[in-house]
Amino acid sequence: MDIPRIGCASHRLSRAVAAQLKEHADDLDLVQTLMLKLRTLTKSAKLRLKTSLRPIIRQQTRWGSNFAMLNRFFELLPFLDANDEEFARLKNLLGELKEAESVSKALQGGDVNLLVRVCFDGLIAKKESYSTYLAPRAENVHSPEFESGCVRVLKGQALRWRLFLSVPLRKVSDRVMVTRREPRSLSDFKSVAA
Repeated sequence: MDIPRIGCASHRLSRAVAAQLKEHADDLDLVQTLMLKLRTLTKSAKLRLKTSLRPIIRQQTRWGSNFAMLNRFFELLPFLDANDEEFARLKNLLGELKEAESVSKALQGGDVNLLVRVCFDGLIAKKESYSTYLAPRAENVHSPEFESGCVRVLKGQALRWRLFLSVPLRKVSDRVMVTRREPRSLSDFKSVAA
């Protein structure tokens, strides 16, 4: 299909975070195992004596559940016997996931537009590996020139038309659909009926 498209920003963010989570799979598996143990009858009873917080386990379908599990892990950490050295990587990962979670929530808002580029650039500045999926010219961007042009228009900058010369567009006049205008008054109805 030759028509330029703008891809889903949430999907791009999801793929970037999923790639990051693969780097920390072993650590996340350990946290998942601990959370599952804390849900057993005896461990849960002991934990309930110390706090009202309950363990959260991750679901494979959403990266947000990894964030929720890790966040709850650090909320429960003061009530557990733990060595701080073991959890330095996890604290770093939680900080990175908090930033990605805030961008994800912003993408779900009603006022989101292509200026999401600013958020993506902020994430890339903090973690270079995000550029694989979030960069303006990443492989998963269908029409980088078109998307760049749309962002420029939204920013109010002058459009560089040479960007669009490389984007093939179909001739619209060949595929014009005739739409029927609905009558709004009696005089409109008579003209349509005639």
